[in-house]
Amino acid sequence: EEPKSKKSKKKRVAEEEGDGDVDSRHRRLMEKREKSLKRAQKLAEKAAAEAAQTEEAPIEEPAEIHGLGPLPQPEPAPEPPVQSALSSLPPWLGSPIRVSPTITAPFSEIGVHKDVEKALQAHGFKEAFAVQAAVLPLLLPGPSREGDVLVSAATGSGKTLSYVLPMIENISQNIVTQLRGLIVMPTRELVSQAREVCNTCTDAFANGGKRRVKIGTAVGSDNFKAEQAALMDQQLRHDPTGYREQRKPLNAKWEASDVESDGEEDLLLCDGEDISPLPDHVIDHISKVDILICTPGRLVEHLKSTPGFTLQHIKWLVVDEADKLLDQSFQQWLNTVMECLERDVRKIILSATLTRDIGQLNGLKLHRPRLVVLESSEGDGTAEEGHTLPPLLVESAIKVDDSTIKPLYLLHLLRKENVATRTLKSRQAFKPADSPDDDSQSSSSSSSSGSSSSNSSSDSSSESSSESSSDSSSDSSSESSSESSSDESSTDDSDNSENESDELASAPSPRGVLIFTKSNETAVRLGRLIALVEPKYSELTGTLTSTTRSSTRKSTIASFNAGKLSILVASDLVSRGLDLPNLAHVVNYDIPTSVTNYVHRVGRTARAGKKGNAWTLFTDTEGRWFWNEIARSENIQRARGSKVERVNMKAEELFDNELRERYESALEELGREATS
Repeated sequence: EEPKSKKSKKKRVAEEEGDGDVDSRHRRLMEKREKSLKRAQKLAEKAAAEAAQTEEAPIEEPAEIHGLGPLPQPEPAPEPPVQSALSSLPPWLGSPIRVSPTITAPFSEIGVHKDVEKALQAHGFKEAFAVQAAVLPLLLPGPSREGDVLVSAATGSGKTLSYVLPMIENISQNIVTQLRGLIVMPTRELVSQAREVCNTCTDAFANGGKRRVKIGTAVGSDNFKAEQAALMDQQLRHDPTGYREQRKPLNAKWEASDVESDGEEDLLLCDGEDISPLPDHVIDHISKVDILICTPGRLVEHLKSTPGFTLQHIKWLVVDEADKLLDQSFQQWLNTVMECLERDVRKIILSATLTRDIGQLNGLKLHRPRLVVLESSEGDGTAEEGHTLPPLLVESAIKVDDSTIKPLYLLHLLRKENVATRTLKSRQAFKPADSPDDDSQSSSSSSSSGSSSSNSSSDSSSESSSESSSDSSSDSSSESSSESSSDESSTDDSDNSENESDELASAPSPRGVLIFTKSNETAVRLGRLIALVEPKYSELTGTLTSTTRSSTRKSTIASFNAGKLSILVASDLVSRGLDLPNLAHVVNYDIPTSVTNYVHRVGRTARAGKKGNAWTLFTDTEGRWFWNEIARSENIQRARGSKVERVNMKAEELFDNELRERYESALEELGREATS
């Protein structure tokens, strides 16, 4: 037997082990209980969430069976209000200053000094025309003189004087001669016209004791070195420091050059350098002119190649005929000029068809601009692009039934209008069409032969090789013609010649005709053909093309203005810039290529408040375009109540066999001249 002490010890150990088992079992039970409670809680939360979703879900309605029909559509979204094109333009462009062409005003009432007004009246400027009355107050000194000015007005409305007068008045107050005024124009003819107006204004202001403003011109047809000498002068000034500074670039070239180079390379090093002939002296370049009138290409050439020529003193910039100058780059003239200008330059932009292209106008960097629009007589000003015709212009269109004898239609028009008498006749010789409906019927018809083929068939006898010779022969004959020969050529009107010359001397009346063709070749052929078919017109006819020499061109225009010539045949390339202030008729022998082209052509007549006539010859294939795009165009402002009249000419009634034979003989002679 074990001792009693060992038995009691084992009993205590067993009891202790038993107590430990109870604790562990109790702990496990409690853990299970907690897990069960958590699981029950999760199940309860899940059940509650499902119950909530069930309550929120809409009660499904039983499906209904319907027949086929349109599906329900939502309400249409409201469309934004349509805005007009004008509302998207800047205020100055969308709401211009509109001026009636019938308005006139004395110069003294619009800010012109009385002494200047008297001088202008002595040169024939009796009172200010509408565009002058509107623009001069904006440019002359006064409360309204601020910001740039844009002018949209028909050709011959007096735009040139409206900017030349304020410019010369401002520049004449300066003592030192510097280039302060710049006038940019597309053609040399316009440059010549602007210079004449400038000379008139300089005379007016020179009488008041002010300095006479000096005017210069620069065009591509003149000698470049002669222009440089006329525009810039050189003076020597003692300046040792400046002399050394000027020598540094040249010395650097010499040091970098080959020591054994020949003489030609040495000359190239000096090319383009202003080398003073005296040591310690520098050359100062001084402008000889206050105002420069130029074409854009020649302006860029002077900026790049004329020493000392600069635009840093420019205060006035004028861009005339801006539609053409902005459409064409001309050696990127606009960017080149704008980079050279200071900020305080007054800009004046003018055109008969001023653009509303914001992109083009932004290149001018306009400051607080204002737009002046010369409306048509009693017009409503609805034309979008500002195509405005003179208010006293009368337009007519002649249907050419037989395009192979198109020159005969022109000759009949010249005889009926009696251009050799040098006065504007009435139109009673022609009878307009009875009904305007006849226009659309006639213009919509077509013929098997187009106008181009017809023209080529009628003028095919002349080759391009004879263009220059024909041009020079016609020009020389017109230049050498005297007043007596002109009178002899118009023997049919000898009874009235003295009265007409008296009338011409006392008060010049609109006279003569300007005939436009599509090309230089056509102008030369047509001018010669007129002289061959109607010999009495030979001494009265002159020809103008883009290839005509400048001296010949000036002589021809001067002869026309003096009454020695009555017929001018010109190409489209010279339609801008012809200064014929008393022109009675414009004839579109070849139909214009665009609305702008038509506006610039017919704008040569009815200028400065005078009456004028515009005639257009059209064939079957050209009729629809002419009546839709020109005659009935909404983009051309005409005087209220005026429209293009239709004139009927019946070839079988007007052109007899004798005239047709004479025409055929003239074509044969033209062919012989071309091939000889």
